[in-house]
Amino acid sequence: MFRDFNHHSGRRLGDLAKATELFTQKRFVLLNKIRTMSLSFQHINGVNGMWRLLYNLMMGAGVMAMAFIPHTAYAASCKAPPEKMQLHFGFDWPITERGGLADVLTLQCGEPENIDRLRQRVDAYFRLAGLPVEQVTWREDSQPNIAEFEIATSQDTAQQRAIMFDIIRVARGDALIPILQISGPPQAGQELTARFVVNQEFVANVGARVELQWRRDGQAIEEAFRARYRLQDGDVDAAISADIMVKSGARILAHRQVSFDKSIAMAEKKPEALEVAIRGVPKIGQRLELEYIFSDANPEDREKDSRIIWLRDNFSIPGAKGRSYQIVRDDVGHILSAQIVP
Repeated sequence: MFRDFNHHSGRRLGDLAKATELFTQKRFVLLNKIRTMSLSFQHINGVNGMWRLLYNLMMGAGVMAMAFIPHTAYAASCKAPPEKMQLHFGFDWPITERGGLADVLTLQCGEPENIDRLRQRVDAYFRLAGLPVEQVTWREDSQPNIAEFEIATSQDTAQQRAIMFDIIRVARGDALIPILQISGPPQAGQELTARFVVNQEFVANVGARVELQWRRDGQAIEEAFRARYRLQDGDVDAAISADIMVKSGARILAHRQVSFDKSIAMAEKKPEALEVAIRGVPKIGQRLELEYIFSDANPEDREKDSRIIWLRDNFSIPGAKGRSYQIVRDDVGHILSAQIVP
């Protein structure tokens, strides 16, 4: 995991109506003596400290704004961290005390802000171990793919030494985004909520921002960048996930993704009557027939107890409730229509 060196060289790393409920009332009008039929539709549109910030971004005004994150593969979007870390020191550092440092040498991304965070971890490790370290400085002339740090102590000698450690690249930004969860009812029309925790101290210190994006089958969902997302019909049986990133400009400093672990079901929808028509001859004694096609977006549903009412000048006709209606003398000169509620 680490090797001793006596020498070094190199350069710097560089978001009256319910969703919209459509209630369609279909009336089919037969004008006695004038053989004309018409159809009308009515639409009613309707923690103090490092981990203190728990985000639950709401959709109302004054909420933290989120920017759209283009669909990009994570492997390509996050700059890889250096593979090695080299420490230059001039104090007596027993070999038996060096191994524990390797446990904190993990990075997800390799931007300068991430390298500085690594420097902070190294500094904290020495101080917690009781070693006489006064300052840890990143060398701007670091070799390619190596993060080099100078260790200054109160007990430095003229003999300078170097030691090399491996940096382990991790797949998730646990250090900066330790928590990301999705909760909510798995049904179209219902809301899912993404809750996450970020290292707010880091975000504030480097001037970064937090961005969220909902995805369907891996593809970004347009305008879905708030913590709450209302499931759509297109999400039924699809894989829903949420991505969160800590960014500085276009550079990604940390990212994390979580998938919703439930299958999205279709919401119960009201049935419809399609292609409705009244057939028949507008004469006394003749029968009029109401024809329609029953339609229901829920495939397991079947037609049952559809309600049909015949009307004369928009007033219900007593007893006229089936698909068929026989014209009587009282209908002469009036407008007959039928209303169906499937």
